[in-house]
Amino acid sequence: MGLADYATRGAVAVITLDNPPVNGLGHELRRGLVSGLDRAAADPAVKAIVLVGAGKGFSGGADIKEFGTPKMTAEPSLHSVIRAVESSLSTASNSIESRSPRSPGDCRRSRIIP
Repeated sequence: MGLADYATRGAVAVITLDNPPVNGLGHELRRGLVSGLDRAAADPAVKAIVLVGAGKGFSGGADIKEFGTPKMTAEPSLHSVIRAVESSLSTASNSIESRSPRSPGDCRRSRIIP
């Protein structure tokens, strides 16, 4: 998948951004991230998606090595990645809202997956 590694832990898809030193959102990483989101959306066993950054932080933003090059605006662009993430959030929200919670707080609970 490139610079975005995809794994599952039970019903959770984990997409790890791995573009040292700051996980810059270059073309290859953007492509891998969208691919991971698509893969998670297509898997009926996946109920949640977690995005994490390898190393010291999540992401430092745009990859400065691509400034002024065709890769900077190549699809998937940063705007396309944002839309893909928002679409994934929308799908997750719909699936949470469609379940009957056992208690009023069930839909707001979160937990860290080790």
